Amino acid sequence: MKDVVFSGQIPREMVRRDYECHHFRTPFSPVPLHFHDFYEVFFLLSDAMTYLVDGRTYTLNKGEILLINPHEMHSPQRLEGEPQPYDRIGVYISPELFAAHSHTGLNLRACFDRCAMLPSGNVLRPGAELSREITETLRLLQEQDELEHFGASLLREMLLVQLLIYLNRASLEEENILPGQSPQRLSHAVVDMLIRYIDAHLSEPLSLEKLAEVGHMSKYHLVRLFRQQTGLSPIQYLRYKRLLRARRLLREDRSVTSVCHECGFSDYANSIRAFKKEFGISPGRYARQLDNQSADPFETMLLSS
Repeated sequence: MKDVVFSGQIPREMVRRDYECHHFRTPFSPVPLHFHDFYEVFFLLSDAMTYLVDGRTYTLNKGEILLINPHEMHSPQRLEGEPQPYDRIGVYISPELFAAHSHTGLNLRACFDRCAMLPSGNVLRPGAELSREITETLRLLQEQDELEHFGASLLREMLLVQLLIYLNRASLEEENILPGQSPQRLSHAVVDMLIRYIDAHLSEPLSLEKLAEVGHMSKYHLVRLFRQQTGLSPIQYLRYKRLLRARRLLREDRSVTSVCHECGFSDYANSIRAFKKEFGISPGRYARQLDNQSADPFETMLLSS
């Protein structure tokens, strides 16, 4: 695990194909809403802070853990109390690693999948014993990260699997916690409902007028509430979600034309420009890059999930 001075560059993709583990300790500064192609385990070492994940704002305390799924838009909001270093551990995990360690009856990704169903949402608050186990596993992972002794890579992989097992145990503990005892989630019920509505109707024509109608409020009130909770306007959120779905569908070998249609883009040319502006590459070129990667059998094996 490397100590990292955050440069301001937000990683969209991992450098390694399995996992990365970083210790960030920097002055706190707001970070724009962003998303990743990988799973993230965020372990807070500072005192209390607020963190936004896909429209929900959580209060996090020292020692608590945030699980972030691929394509969930998230951003640290602020540290509470006196100015202090923003101290945290970030473990990035590729979808391919979960696929490689899938076993009958044992889904290591379940703790991430369960976020939508738990009263605590994306937050884990492990008990004292599990917290010690997780902390010790991260320490051992830190010790092994820079070593290249015999079997070091296998040992790191085993430690990561151990970490995921502990996170799943902590997630199962959260199922027994009453909603009133869960971490504070500062959210508005109508905005939560509209976020779910947008996600379920991405392929349909959606406008601010339509969303205001669904939410039974004025457009002005909707924009104010939505921006207050998510940091984005409803239309900005809709655009981001459509672009994320477009990239996911392109990975499934869909044509650019069909992807634009399935993602609800009414204007083909504008959708191409929006994709290139967001990801730095046109959808056609992105699809061709995926084809070139798949042409190499070894690459295909590594990228398959």
